[in-house]
Amino acid sequence: MSGSMPGLPTFSALRTLVLVAVLAVSYIGVQGQVVSRPDSAAPRIVILPFQNLSPESQARDAVMPRIYQLVAGLGLCPVSADTVDAALRRFRIRDTGQIGWKHAQGLSSENGSQWIMLGSIDLYSSDLLQAGISARLLNGLTGEIVWADSRYAAANKAPSLLRPNPIDSVGPVLEDVLQSLFVSLEQAWLQNRCSSRTERAAGISVSGRVLIIPWENISGSLLADQIVNHVVLSMLFQHGFDIIEPGLVNEQTRSLGLMPQGQVDLATLKSLADYFAADYCLTGSVIRYELATLSEEGNIPALEISMRWLDARLGRILGSVHIGGSGADFIKIFQLGAIRSPGQLLQRLLAKPVMTISKQLALRNS
Repeated sequence: MSGSMPGLPTFSALRTLVLVAVLAVSYIGVQGQVVSRPDSAAPRIVILPFQNLSPESQARDAVMPRIYQLVAGLGLCPVSADTVDAALRRFRIRDTGQIGWKHAQGLSSENGSQWIMLGSIDLYSSDLLQAGISARLLNGLTGEIVWADSRYAAANKAPSLLRPNPIDSVGPVLEDVLQSLFVSLEQAWLQNRCSSRTERAAGISVSGRVLIIPWENISGSLLADQIVNHVVLSMLFQHGFDIIEPGLVNEQTRSLGLMPQGQVDLATLKSLADYFAADYCLTGSVIRYELATLSEEGNIPALEISMRWLDARLGRILGSVHIGGSGADFIKIFQLGAIRSPGQLLQRLLAKPVMTISKQLALRNS
Protein backbone atom coordinates (compact mmCIF):
# COMPACT_ATOMS: atom_id res chain seq x y z
CA MET A 1 0.00 0.00 0.00
CA SER A 2 1.34 3.41 -0.88
CA GLY A 3 0.83 6.58 1.19
CA SER A 4 0.69 8.79 -1.90
CA MET A 5 -0.40 8.53 -5.49
CA PRO A 6 2.25 7.52 -8.06
CA GLY A 7 4.19 10.50 -9.33
CA LEU A 8 3.23 12.76 -6.42
CA PRO A 9 5.79 13.88 -3.82
CA THR A 10 5.55 12.76 -0.21
CA PHE A 11 4.52 15.13 2.57
CA SER A 12 8.18 15.49 3.55
CA ALA A 13 9.10 16.57 0.03
CA LEU A 14 6.11 18.95 -0.16
CA ARG A 15 7.11 20.49 3.16
CA THR A 16 10.66 21.12 1.91
CA LEU A 17 9.41 22.73 -1.29
CA VAL A 18 7.00 24.97 0.61
CA LEU A 19 9.71 25.99 3.10
CA VAL A 20 12.00 27.06 0.25
CA ALA A 21 9.14 29.03 -1.32
CA VAL A 22 8.28 30.70 2.01
CA LEU A 23 11.88 31.79 2.56
CA ALA A 24 12.15 33.11 -0.99
CA VAL A 25 8.89 35.07 -0.77
CA SER A 26 9.88 36.50 2.61
CA TYR A 27 13.24 37.59 1.18
CA ILE A 28 11.91 39.45 -1.84
CA GLY A 29 9.08 41.01 0.16
CA VAL A 30 6.13 39.92 -1.98
CA GLN A 31 2.95 41.21 -0.36
CA GLY A 32 -0.07 39.03 0.44
CA GLN A 33 1.76 35.68 0.38
CA VAL A 34 3.14 35.35 3.90
CA VAL A 35 3.07 37.35 7.08
CA SER A 36 5.84 39.77 7.90
CA ARG A 37 9.20 38.37 8.91
CA PRO A 38 9.64 37.25 12.55
CA ASP A 39 11.08 40.64 13.55
CA SER A 40 7.80 42.34 12.61
CA ALA A 41 6.07 44.15 15.46
CA ALA A 42 2.78 42.36 14.87
CA PRO A 43 2.76 39.11 12.88
CA ARG A 44 -0.78 38.04 11.97
CA ILE A 45 -2.18 34.85 13.47
CA VAL A 46 -5.31 32.83 12.76
CA ILE A 47 -6.94 31.54 15.97
CA LEU A 48 -9.33 28.66 15.40
CA PRO A 49 -12.25 28.26 17.85
CA PHE A 50 -10.96 25.83 20.45
CA GLN A 51 -12.69 22.45 20.42
CA ASN A 52 -14.93 22.13 23.49
CA LEU A 53 -14.39 18.73 25.11
CA SER A 54 -15.69 19.88 28.49
CA PRO A 55 -19.11 19.00 29.93
CA GLU A 56 -20.28 22.65 29.84
CA SER A 57 -21.50 24.18 26.59
CA GLN A 58 -20.63 27.77 27.60
CA ALA A 59 -16.94 26.96 28.03
CA ARG A 60 -15.92 28.32 24.63
CA ASP A 61 -17.65 31.65 25.34
CA ALA A 62 -15.60 31.97 28.52
CA VAL A 63 -12.29 30.94 26.95
CA MET A 64 -12.04 32.40 23.44
CA PRO A 65 -12.33 36.17 24.18
CA ARG A 66 -9.54 35.82 26.74
CA ILE A 67 -7.41 33.85 24.24
CA TYR A 68 -7.66 36.76 21.80
CA GLN A 69 -6.67 39.25 24.49
CA LEU A 70 -3.66 37.22 25.57
CA VAL A 71 -2.49 36.66 21.99
CA ALA A 72 -2.67 40.40 21.31
CA GLY A 73 -0.80 41.00 24.56
CA LEU A 74 2.14 39.02 23.17
CA GLY A 75 2.52 41.46 20.30
CA LEU A 76 0.68 39.33 17.73
CA CYS A 77 -2.20 40.50 15.54
CA PRO A 78 -5.12 38.04 15.64
CA VAL A 79 -7.28 37.80 12.54
CA SER A 80 -10.80 38.76 13.66
CA ALA A 81 -13.08 35.99 14.88
CA ASP A 82 -15.73 36.94 12.31
CA THR A 83 -13.20 36.62 9.48
CA VAL A 84 -12.06 33.24 10.79
CA ASP A 85 -15.65 31.99 11.14
CA ALA A 86 -16.39 33.02 7.56
CA ALA A 87 -13.28 31.18 6.35
CA LEU A 88 -14.26 28.06 8.31
CA ARG A 89 -17.63 28.04 6.57
CA ARG A 90 -16.06 28.65 3.18
CA PHE A 91 -13.53 25.83 3.60
CA ARG A 92 -16.17 23.62 5.30
CA ILE A 93 -13.98 23.06 8.35
CA ARG A 94 -16.05 21.46 11.10
CA ASP A 95 -13.43 19.98 13.42
CA THR A 96 -11.32 22.90 14.67
CA GLY A 97 -9.32 20.77 17.11
CA GLN A 98 -7.03 19.66 14.28
CA ILE A 99 -6.28 20.78 10.75
CA GLY A 100 -5.19 19.19 7.48
CA TRP A 101 -2.61 20.39 4.98
CA LYS A 102 -5.05 21.87 2.44
CA HIS A 103 -7.06 23.78 5.04
CA ALA A 104 -3.95 25.07 6.85
CA GLN A 105 -2.52 26.45 3.62
CA GLY A 106 -5.87 27.95 2.64
CA LEU A 107 -6.38 29.74 5.95
CA SER A 108 -2.80 31.04 5.98
CA SER A 109 -2.73 32.33 2.42
CA GLU A 110 -6.22 33.83 2.52
CA ASN A 111 -5.56 35.73 5.75
CA GLY A 112 -1.93 36.66 5.12
CA SER A 113 -0.96 34.76 8.25
CA GLN A 114 1.81 32.21 8.56
CA TRP A 115 0.70 31.14 12.03
CA ILE A 116 -2.35 29.18 13.17
CA MET A 117 -3.30 28.59 16.81
CA LEU A 118 -5.67 25.77 17.65
CA GLY A 119 -6.50 23.68 20.66
CA SER A 120 -9.13 22.25 22.95
CA ILE A 121 -10.92 23.04 26.16
CA ASP A 122 -10.25 19.71 27.82
CA LEU A 123 -12.00 20.64 31.04
CA TYR A 124 -14.22 23.46 32.26
CA SER A 125 -16.37 22.69 35.26
CA SER A 126 -18.23 25.26 37.34
CA ASP A 127 -19.21 22.52 39.77
CA LEU A 128 -15.77 20.95 40.30
CA LEU A 129 -13.97 24.32 39.92
CA GLN A 130 -11.56 22.87 37.35
CA ALA A 131 -10.19 23.99 34.00
CA GLY A 132 -7.79 22.53 31.46
CA ILE A 133 -6.62 23.80 28.08
CA SER A 134 -4.44 22.19 25.41
CA ALA A 135 -3.08 24.42 22.65
CA ARG A 136 -0.54 24.38 19.86
CA LEU A 137 0.87 26.77 17.30
CA LEU A 138 1.37 25.72 13.70
CA ASN A 139 3.26 27.11 10.78
CA GLY A 140 0.31 27.06 8.39
CA LEU A 141 2.54 27.04 5.32
CA THR A 142 4.59 23.98 6.30
CA GLY A 143 2.20 22.16 8.64
CA GLU A 144 4.79 22.04 11.42
CA ILE A 145 3.93 22.30 15.11
CA VAL A 146 6.19 24.99 16.58
CA TRP A 147 4.77 24.97 20.11
CA ALA A 148 2.40 22.77 22.12
CA ASP A 149 1.42 22.62 25.78
CA SER A 150 -1.38 21.52 28.12
CA ARG A 151 -2.17 23.24 31.41
CA TYR A 152 -4.67 22.29 34.11
CA ALA A 153 -5.76 23.68 37.47
CA ALA A 154 -8.31 22.88 40.16
CA ALA A 155 -9.58 24.61 43.28
CA ASN A 156 -10.88 23.07 46.46
CA LYS A 157 -14.22 24.47 47.63
CA ALA A 158 -13.49 23.60 51.23
CA PRO A 159 -11.49 26.09 53.33
CA SER A 160 -8.02 25.04 54.45
CA LEU A 161 -5.07 26.37 56.42
CA LEU A 162 -3.44 27.54 53.18
CA ARG A 163 -6.65 29.03 51.72
CA PRO A 164 -9.06 30.19 54.45
CA ASN A 165 -11.20 31.97 51.81
CA PRO A 166 -11.65 29.34 49.12
CA ILE A 167 -12.40 30.08 45.45
CA ASP A 168 -16.12 29.78 44.71
CA SER A 169 -16.14 30.13 40.89
CA VAL A 170 -14.27 28.60 37.96
CA GLY A 171 -13.21 32.01 36.57
CA PRO A 172 -10.00 32.42 38.63
CA VAL A 173 -9.07 28.79 37.92
CA LEU A 174 -9.45 29.34 34.18
CA GLU A 175 -7.38 32.51 34.37
CA ASP A 176 -4.57 30.63 36.13
CA VAL A 177 -4.60 28.03 33.34
CA LEU A 178 -4.53 30.60 30.55
CA GLN A 179 -1.83 32.71 32.16
CA SER A 180 0.34 29.64 32.63
CA LEU A 181 -0.26 28.51 29.06
CA PHE A 182 0.72 31.85 27.56
CA VAL A 183 3.83 32.13 29.71
CA SER A 184 4.81 28.78 28.18
CA LEU A 185 4.15 30.11 24.67
CA GLU A 186 6.15 33.28 25.26
CA GLN A 187 9.12 31.51 26.83
CA ALA A 188 9.28 28.52 24.51
CA TRP A 189 8.65 30.12 21.15
CA LEU A 190 8.13 33.86 20.91
CA GLN A 191 11.42 34.73 22.60
CA ASN A 192 13.35 32.34 20.33
CA ARG A 193 11.08 32.05 17.32
CA CYS A 194 13.79 32.38 14.67
CA SER A 195 15.87 29.38 15.75
CA SER A 196 12.85 27.34 16.90
CA ARG A 197 10.94 27.98 13.69
CA THR A 198 13.94 27.05 11.53
CA GLU A 199 14.61 23.83 13.39
CA ARG A 200 10.97 22.72 13.42
CA ALA A 201 10.39 23.63 9.76
CA ALA A 202 13.46 21.64 8.78
CA GLY A 203 12.17 18.60 10.68
CA ILE A 204 15.04 18.72 13.19
CA SER A 205 14.25 17.50 16.69
CA VAL A 206 16.12 16.25 19.70
CA SER A 207 14.54 12.83 19.96
CA GLY A 208 12.89 12.04 16.61
CA ARG A 209 9.80 12.59 14.49
CA VAL A 210 6.68 11.02 15.98
CA LEU A 211 3.43 9.89 14.40
CA ILE A 212 0.57 9.60 16.93
CA ILE A 213 -2.22 7.18 16.03
CA PRO A 214 -5.57 8.14 17.65
CA TRP A 215 -6.06 6.35 20.94
CA GLU A 216 -8.66 3.69 21.68
CA ASN A 217 -11.25 4.68 24.28
CA ILE A 218 -12.78 1.89 26.37
CA SER A 219 -13.25 4.02 29.48
CA GLY A 220 -16.92 4.78 28.91
CA SER A 221 -16.09 8.49 29.20
CA LEU A 222 -16.87 10.22 25.91
CA LEU A 223 -13.93 12.12 24.37
CA ALA A 224 -11.43 10.85 26.98
CA ASP A 225 -9.19 9.53 24.19
CA GLN A 226 -8.90 12.99 22.62
CA ILE A 227 -8.09 14.63 25.95
CA VAL A 228 -5.39 12.07 26.76
CA ASN A 229 -4.01 12.37 23.23
CA HIS A 230 -3.63 16.15 23.62
CA VAL A 231 -1.78 15.85 26.92
CA VAL A 232 0.54 13.14 25.56
CA LEU A 233 1.26 15.23 22.45
CA SER A 234 2.16 18.24 24.57
CA MET A 235 4.41 16.26 26.89
CA LEU A 236 6.29 14.63 24.01
CA PHE A 237 6.75 18.00 22.33
CA GLN A 238 8.11 19.49 25.55
CA HIS A 239 10.67 16.64 25.63
CA GLY A 240 12.05 17.57 22.23
CA PHE A 241 10.07 15.32 19.88
CA ASP A 242 8.92 16.62 16.50
CA ILE A 243 5.20 15.73 16.55
CA ILE A 244 3.28 15.45 13.30
CA GLU A 245 0.08 17.51 13.42
CA PRO A 246 -2.83 15.09 14.14
CA GLY A 247 -4.94 16.74 11.45
CA LEU A 248 -2.35 15.83 8.82
CA VAL A 249 -2.32 12.23 10.03
CA ASN A 250 -6.12 12.09 10.02
CA GLU A 251 -6.21 13.59 6.52
CA GLN A 252 -3.81 10.97 5.18
CA THR A 253 -5.45 7.97 6.88
CA ARG A 254 -8.83 9.05 5.51
CA SER A 255 -7.33 9.17 2.03
CA LEU A 256 -6.39 5.52 2.57
CA GLY A 257 -9.95 4.72 3.67
CA LEU A 258 -8.87 3.98 7.24
CA MET A 259 -9.68 5.20 10.75
CA PRO A 260 -7.17 3.46 13.05
CA GLN A 261 -7.66 3.67 16.83
CA GLY A 262 -5.25 2.19 19.32
CA GLN A 263 -3.55 0.03 16.71
CA VAL A 264 -2.47 0.06 13.08
CA ASP A 265 -1.49 -2.66 10.61
CA LEU A 266 2.11 -2.86 9.42
CA ALA A 267 1.42 -1.89 5.79
CA THR A 268 -0.49 1.25 6.82
CA LEU A 269 2.15 2.19 9.39
CA LYS A 270 4.94 1.87 6.84
CA SER A 271 2.93 3.93 4.35
CA LEU A 272 2.39 6.70 6.92
CA ALA A 273 6.03 6.55 8.05
CA ASP A 274 7.25 6.97 4.47
CA TYR A 275 4.78 9.77 3.72
CA PHE A 276 5.60 11.82 6.83
CA ALA A 277 9.24 10.74 7.23
CA ALA A 278 8.31 9.54 10.73
CA ASP A 279 10.79 7.75 12.99
CA TYR A 280 8.39 6.51 15.65
CA CYS A 281 4.73 5.77 16.22
CA LEU A 282 2.87 6.09 19.52
CA THR A 283 -0.62 4.94 20.41
CA GLY A 284 -2.54 3.48 23.31
CA SER A 285 -5.84 2.89 25.10
CA VAL A 286 -7.75 4.88 27.70
CA ILE A 287 -9.11 2.28 30.10
CA ARG A 288 -10.42 4.52 32.87
CA TYR A 289 -11.06 8.24 32.94
CA GLU A 290 -13.11 9.66 35.80
CA LEU A 291 -13.24 13.37 36.54
CA ALA A 292 -14.29 12.81 40.12
CA THR A 293 -14.67 9.78 42.36
CA LEU A 294 -16.39 10.10 45.71
CA SER A 295 -13.94 9.65 48.57
CA GLU A 296 -13.11 10.98 52.00
CA GLU A 297 -10.76 13.42 50.31
CA GLY A 298 -13.56 14.95 48.21
CA ASN A 299 -13.74 14.92 44.41
CA ILE A 300 -10.67 13.05 43.21
CA PRO A 301 -9.96 11.94 39.59
CA ALA A 302 -8.95 8.40 38.64
CA LEU A 303 -7.18 7.28 35.46
CA GLU A 304 -5.85 4.15 33.80
CA ILE A 305 -4.13 3.99 30.41
CA SER A 306 -1.86 1.73 28.39
CA MET A 307 0.62 3.12 25.89
CA ARG A 308 3.15 1.67 23.47
CA TRP A 309 5.69 3.12 21.06
CA LEU A 310 7.01 1.52 17.90
CA ASP A 311 9.65 1.89 15.23
CA ALA A 312 7.46 3.50 12.56
CA ARG A 313 9.30 1.92 9.62
CA LEU A 314 9.71 -1.60 10.98
CA GLY A 315 6.57 -1.83 13.12
CA ARG A 316 8.60 -3.28 15.99
CA ILE A 317 7.38 -2.45 19.50
CA LEU A 318 10.12 -0.56 21.32
CA GLY A 319 8.35 -0.28 24.66
CA SER A 320 5.03 -0.20 26.46
CA VAL A 321 3.59 0.91 29.76
CA HIS A 322 0.37 0.36 31.71
CA ILE A 323 -0.26 2.98 34.37
CA GLY A 324 -3.14 4.09 36.55
CA GLY A 325 -3.96 5.75 39.79
CA SER A 326 -6.03 8.19 41.76
CA GLY A 327 -5.37 11.74 42.83
CA ALA A 328 -5.59 10.47 46.42
CA ASP A 329 -2.43 8.39 45.88
CA PHE A 330 -0.33 11.53 46.26
CA ILE A 331 -1.72 12.71 49.60
CA LYS A 332 0.98 13.24 52.20
CA ILE A 333 -0.97 14.41 55.26
CA PHE A 334 -4.23 16.26 55.93
CA GLN A 335 -5.15 16.04 52.21
CA LEU A 336 -1.99 17.94 51.27
CA GLY A 337 -0.67 16.72 47.92
CA ALA A 338 -4.02 15.48 46.62
CA ILE A 339 -4.35 15.92 42.85
CA ARG A 340 -7.85 17.10 41.95
CA SER A 341 -7.35 17.75 38.24
CA PRO A 342 -7.45 14.77 35.82
CA GLY A 343 -5.00 16.56 33.52
CA GLN A 344 -2.49 17.12 36.30
CA LEU A 345 -2.91 13.51 37.40
CA LEU A 346 -2.26 12.31 33.85
CA GLN A 347 0.84 14.49 33.58
CA ARG A 348 2.10 13.17 36.91
CA LEU A 349 1.51 9.52 35.93
CA LEU A 350 3.11 10.01 32.50
CA ALA A 351 6.15 11.97 33.69
CA LYS A 352 8.38 8.93 34.24
CA PRO A 353 7.25 6.93 31.14
CA VAL A 354 7.72 9.95 28.84
CA MET A 355 11.18 10.56 30.30
CA THR A 356 11.99 6.90 29.71
CA ILE A 357 10.78 7.10 26.10
CA SER A 358 12.80 10.27 25.54
CA LYS A 359 16.02 8.76 26.86
CA GLN A 360 15.52 5.45 25.03
CA LEU A 361 14.84 7.03 21.66
CA ALA A 362 17.55 9.65 22.06
CA LEU A 363 20.05 6.79 22.48
CA ARG A 364 18.75 5.18 19.30
CA ASN A 365 19.29 8.44 17.43
CA SER A 366 22.81 8.99 18.75
